Amino acid sequence: QHQASSSKLQRATLRESWTIWTLVVGLALLSTALFSLLSRRILLPLKQLHEAALRVARGEVDLRLHVAGTDEFAELSRAFDQMLDRLQETTVSRDKLEAEVLERKRLEAELRRLAMSDPLTGAANRRAMLEAIELEVQRADRYRRPLSLIMFDIDHFERVNDTFGHDR
Repeated sequence: QHQASSSKLQRATLRESWTIWTLVVGLALLSTALFSLLSRRILLPLKQLHEAALRVARGEVDLRLHVAGTDEFAELSRAFDQMLDRLQETTVSRDKLEAEVLERKRLEAELRRLAMSDPLTGAANRRAMLEAIELEVQRADRYRRPLSLIMFDIDHFERVNDTFGHDR
C-alpha cells in the first residue's frame, strides 16, 4: 500500500509539474502576444508620431502620416496631417507675402530714387537738395556746429535741358 501511495503521489506531482509548466508557457505566450499587440497598436504609432513631430520641428512641413483605421492613434494622425496642411498653407501664404513686401520695398526705393534725381543727369534734384539741407541743419543744431551752404547757378541750363533732356 505504501508503494501505491507513493505512485499516486508521484503521478500527482508529475501532473502538478505539467500544470505549472503549462501555466508558465501559457503566460509566456500570452505575454509575448500582449507585448506584440502593445508594440503594434501603441508603441509603433506613438514612435511614428513622435518622429514626425521632430521632423516638423526641423521645418519639414510636406510630410504626411496617412494612417488608416478608427483607433485613437489613427484619429490623432489624421489631425496631425490636417495641422500640417494648414501649416503648409500658412507657410506658402507667408512666403508669398514676404516676396510681395520685398517687391514693394524695391519699387519704393526705385520711386524714391526717381523722385529725388534728375532723369537726364542723375544728379540730385530740388527735392533731394531740400531734404539734404534739412538734415544738415538738424545735424548742425544737434552738434552746435556752424553750417555753410554754397549754391551754383548754371546760366542758360534750359538750353542744355532742351537739347538733351526732353523726349523728342
